[in-house]
Amino acid sequence: MFSKPTSQLLGIAIGWMYRHRELLSLGYSGKDPTFSQAKQVFLEEMRQQTGENMTDEVLLEAFQEALNRV
Repeated sequence: MFSKPTSQLLGIAIGWMYRHRELLSLGYSGKDPTFSQAKQVFLEEMRQQTGENMTDEVLLEAFQEALNRV
């Protein structure tokens, strides 16, 4: 099991954010300031993609790092 996001996971997270700009715009506009909707959808989709190899903690760390970069 991975304990920190890999560069590949970070790249996937950044790509995910570009495809889900509408969810991120809710966070940036203040309608969802904690990005909870985006995080929920991100976790659901990443769990399907990565299987059991990644913990939610690692996935959310990748989400936050990608959010800092986009």
